[in-house]
Amino acid sequence: MQFRFAKNENVLLWILGPILGHAFAYPALVWLISAVFFPQAFSYWQSFQYGVLEYYFALLALYSLPIGFFLFWQKRKQLKIDSPLVAYPASLVVKEGERYVHIDTRQIAYLTANPPYTNIHVGEKKYLLSETLKSLSSKLDPNFFVRIHKSTIVNLAFVKSHQSRQNGDYDVSLKDGTMLRLSRNYVRGFKSTLETTPQDTAS
Repeated sequence: MQFRFAKNENVLLWILGPILGHAFAYPALVWLISAVFFPQAFSYWQSFQYGVLEYYFALLALYSLPIGFFLFWQKRKQLKIDSPLVAYPASLVVKEGERYVHIDTRQIAYLTANPPYTNIHVGEKKYLLSETLKSLSSKLDPNFFVRIHKSTIVNLAFVKSHQSRQNGDYDVSLKDGTMLRLSRNYVRGFKSTLETTPQDTAS
């Protein structure tokens, strides 16, 4: 409560400070100009009363609206910072016969489309998940899982290297020797994410 009260005091000072400064500076400027160019200088206090009475609401709007907008923008930024992180699934569940297998997403090297299903590649194993690649792309952590083709999503933690095909496309080599195609339409997203993703998280 004490912090909030102090913060509100600062806001009042930000608004009232410029208004009062303007209110006292305006008649001083009128007095100075009139003293230089006219035989008799205008009364300071008359100019002060006139300015306050005639332009009070204009001054209030002039100084409070920009400050209010600034504080609102800062509040929005703070809310974004304080908002909880998105929780991505730690595992995907696939059915094998009569049992359900929980696949650790960190162990997934890549995923390929097999409409209306998705193939999940974990080491030498391949699992079939009854969900589309498009649906999975919105659920998996985008810091690691990046679409490199309309039918392929790769886990960047498993990427070893990539090499241009000289036609806009790339060959992506995984640590287990698997070669995947990186389409030119996904090169920019692949490279930008690769720069910020640690490459030693795959076991």
